[in-house]
Amino acid sequence: VFERQAVLENARLSLPIAGAGLPRSADYLPGAARAYRKGVSQGFVFTGSDSGVNVPFGTPVLAAADGEIVKLDASFKEASVPEFLKLLTEVKNGASDNDLERLRGRQVWLKHSNGTVTRYGHLSKIAPRLSFANPVKRGDVIGYVGNSGTLEGVRGTRGNARLLFEVWPSSDRFLGLGLKPSEVRVQAAKLFKSF
Repeated sequence: VFERQAVLENARLSLPIAGAGLPRSADYLPGAARAYRKGVSQGFVFTGSDSGVNVPFGTPVLAAADGEIVKLDASFKEASVPEFLKLLTEVKNGASDNDLERLRGRQVWLKHSNGTVTRYGHLSKIAPRLSFANPVKRGDVIGYVGNSGTLEGVRGTRGNARLLFEVWPSSDRFLGLGLKPSEVRVQAAKLFKSF
């Protein structure tokens, strides 16, 4: 019984910002509409103080659980302003997976022992010691809050700092897909360690 409880507890995720709770605004939950690209958010957005703690540019981003790095945008280069504005025009009627990659900015993805992948987007930088396929432990700093992949990031300012945190239990389904905000919160209560 104790071994099973330990396995279940280790499968639960921590939130990626120290001291944060779930975002309060439904606009910052997975499944929230993103009208500018006729789609929905695929993750939780931690920005401002909406999650109960202030999340300024440069805030450490923590691994949600033990895992292995399966994507690391170490050589990420921000688009130019004209390139980014062109991208926004191109996604007006919907964004492809490639478009979403560009809109997430600098990223780190971790694969966990149960097959879940967590994605951390809009990072200002990645922790220097990380490399592809490296193991990480829950709570390790993997990067820092930024605004890459946003107009402010393209312009080189620190405005609109945020972390996009996506949870993918399978390769074709993110946590929150097709759910109402209240249902996302119920799912999150089961998935995350106390917040």
